Amino acid sequence: MIGFLRGQPASFDGEVLTLDVGGIGYQVYVAPALGQRLIQEGGEASVYTHQYVRESEISLYGFDELRQRELFRRFLEVSGVGPKVALAALSSYSPDALAMAISCDDIALLSSIPGVGKKTAQRIALDLKGKVGADLEGVGTPSHLPAHPALRDAHAALDAMGFSTAEIQAGLKGTDVGQDTPTIIADALRRMGGARA
Repeated sequence: MIGFLRGQPASFDGEVLTLDVGGIGYQVYVAPALGQRLIQEGGEASVYTHQYVRESEISLYGFDELRQRELFRRFLEVSGVGPKVALAALSSYSPDALAMAISCDDIALLSSIPGVGKKTAQRIALDLKGKVGADLEGVGTPSHLPAHPALRDAHAALDAMGFSTAEIQAGLKGTDVGQDTPTIIADALRRMGGARA
């Protein structure tokens, strides 16, 4: 599974961002605002990714915050909600606004998401109530992600391995930022007692 990508934004067609990673162009579905911003900023960019696999499709969806990706995954747990609708939700509203709408049964707001009708909105509120909000608080927000690029990459890699935010923060505590990312990851795994089976 691909947990994150780091490379040069090459193009964006309004839906798919092509990211040049070591000469390979990865096509990633992203929110329009994110794709436009990365193209305008230029330079190297990182996106957290969810690899969506079905019999007739293998695709990547990208986010600039871990909490966005986690909420995207929650939406996919709802019957009748696919990745395009889940991405549309995160393109339309912030994770906080969506979590609040779910906890308050705000069917009007959820129904305003492109591709979501009233019945689907009710299903989202019912299925995700109690599953979003507190579990997303602080996940992947700028204040909780390391500022140093090597630490951010290590954080993303450990997240892709399935470690919790608390475990990752404990594993990275006191890390020497002069080390390269693989060394940081190896040190963090030793502090956490090794990789999970």
